[in-house]
Amino acid sequence: MMTAQAYPFPTDAHDVEGMFYIPNKQRKSRRFSFKKIPLPPLPERIPLEGKIIHEHSGHNGNGKVYLNNSIYTLFTKDLPLSSHVEDGGYIIGQAFRCPGSPSDENDLEFKWWISIDHIIPAKGIFGTPGMLLFTGDSWSHIHRALDNQYKGLKLLGWYHTHLFDATPEMGLSMMDMDLHSRFLPLPWQVALLINIHQNNDRYLRCFQKTPQNVFLNTPYYDLDTSL
Repeated sequence: MMTAQAYPFPTDAHDVEGMFYIPNKQRKSRRFSFKKIPLPPLPERIPLEGKIIHEHSGHNGNGKVYLNNSIYTLFTKDLPLSSHVEDGGYIIGQAFRCPGSPSDENDLEFKWWISIDHIIPAKGIFGTPGMLLFTGDSWSHIHRALDNQYKGLKLLGWYHTHLFDATPEMGLSMMDMDLHSRFLPLPWQVALLINIHQNNDRYLRCFQKTPQNVFLNTPYYDLDTSL
């Protein structure tokens, strides 16, 4: 058996006219390496004191979520959403670190709060009555929007619809949680779920991912009562 390192010809074979020996190229050590640059810490700011929009909307985790009445009205009434297939998009705004919180977002004691300022319907999505697919074009579009129209703001998460009545037992699906964990892994990035009921009423819930990788149904606060 001839190994990959063995020379398959006699040692004097290269002395024959037309034959020559090419030595193995010595692999040089890598001259460069890639290192992930950590994100700068969130700015520190005292959380606002808004009223909970829905008293029964869950429990606080390490973060608090604020939105004003106009954003809430869009989600629950005025935002164009399909009633035949799942629909969705992105939420952007401001993110802050609570005073005294560790700056390391991987720390179990990291505390944060966000203000949802804009809703961006996703481009290039593919929806069915029971599933929503975000494509590469969807993600490219939102990052271009952040770079151009919404400089200084952050991608705070995403929203999408379920076409059935909301129940305490039925929140995010396994596919929803997998998408969120893969593409929106930061602790202050949240998922908003809009259940569209049979009578076309809408029910809005917010989920944040805890350090223990549990998606917690969390309250959201009225920004207008905090200013």
